[in-house]
Amino acid sequence: MRLKDSQKNKRTSSTHGLTLFAALCSSALFGALFGALCCLYIDSQLAETLKSAEESTLALRRSGSLPEILFYSLLTTGAYLLIAFVLGLCLVSQPFEFLIPFSKGVSGGVILTEIYGGEFSKLAALKAAAVFPGVFISIVVTVLAAREAVYMSNRLFAVCTQDKLVNGLQNRLKLYVTRFLGLLAITSVAAALDTVLAILLLGSA
Repeated sequence: MRLKDSQKNKRTSSTHGLTLFAALCSSALFGALFGALCCLYIDSQLAETLKSAEESTLALRRSGSLPEILFYSLLTTGAYLLIAFVLGLCLVSQPFEFLIPFSKGVSGGVILTEIYGGEFSKLAALKAAAVFPGVFISIVVTVLAAREAVYMSNRLFAVCTQDKLVNGLQNRLKLYVTRFLGLLAITSVAAALDTVLAILLLGSA
């Protein structure tokens, strides 16, 4: 009986995890769509601000030095990791945690629209090859960070309402920190890849 209950709990947990991951991915996709629509159809101060920021990003990738590109790539995703980490330590921050992938998606949507929105050219193809891998990896990392933050917020909220769940919280916190360090390591590798592609593909463009 206990074995059946354990298997049922595992299936339920797995289903909830997949549902949460899908919801966070949807948030990122809606953000990308919103960013693209702002660039293409909305003539406003917000749209101009987004375009200006992403144009500056592309300019940095094309003419910046290696340390500048590496630092910027690491900073842009690292900031989302830091925000997710801090929010995960709050009890009722889940709505804000769902906005993290949306915000990252907006940035990705704007920069990809800036690349693909114009006429096809060799420069556009080089920009796409240089930018897309970094954008994709950073969005995935941000979604995973938001998921961990939601898990942690849910656990802390449960601790406040059910005292028996305090047991194991220390190990959960250690796991939380370890997973974010792992995501930071992936972010560093992605930033290095982003830098290499920018130097190789855009440096002489």
